[in-house]
Amino acid sequence: MEIAYSNFALDAKTFGNNSLVGLIDNGTDFIYERVYDIRKLLYNRNARVKAFLHPEKSRKSRVFSEIVDDFDISSEIESKKIGELSHGEFIKVMALKLSLSDAKVVILNHIDTVLTSRELNDILKGIKKHLDELNKTFIFSTNKVDKIVSSCTRYIVVDEEKIQYNGTKFEDLPIKTEICEFVDEANKKHAKLTYYKEVNDLLKAIYRSVEK
Repeated sequence: MEIAYSNFALDAKTFGNNSLVGLIDNGTDFIYERVYDIRKLLYNRNARVKAFLHPEKSRKSRVFSEIVDDFDISSEIESKKIGELSHGEFIKVMALKLSLSDAKVVILNHIDTVLTSRELNDILKGIKKHLDELNKTFIFSTNKVDKIVSSCTRYIVVDEEKIQYNGTKFEDLPIKTEICEFVDEANKKHAKLTYYKEVNDLLKAIYRSVEK
């Protein structure tokens, strides 16, 4: 797990413009082959979070405040030293810092391994909400397709260093989510359901079909 960044823009044909890319990489080096000059964010473990984030707050105060709420970064977290943060809190803080930085690319490499589902959802949906304002590309890599479908705007699946899928239609992914697998099984029994990103949308569709 790591959070990193690059000051060099990516190939828009591969990654899109101002995208939140969900990358299924299966442990490959795809990111390091496609992103130039990847760097890790430097920080002082004894620095207070509030002071660490202050430059970004000063430059983009409105967006800063909104993302703080989206990421659920409390005043208690802001009062801590960086070295006192939990894994989840640390990722939120670093993601916020880089989101409002001048970096062209922010890499969220397998952060789901140390985050709860809610924490991951808060971060990804907060980023997606502000993509145009943040003016950069985010790459969230994971081994689990279910974690990229609802929040990401583009999907890339890599297997043995080769791109198997690159696009925006989750229905065309070569790896199916649990929801899509459920729909396939239901349709074998003549349910006539379509694919959905969210469980709630699927439940609504099932309810409508029962009503008929």
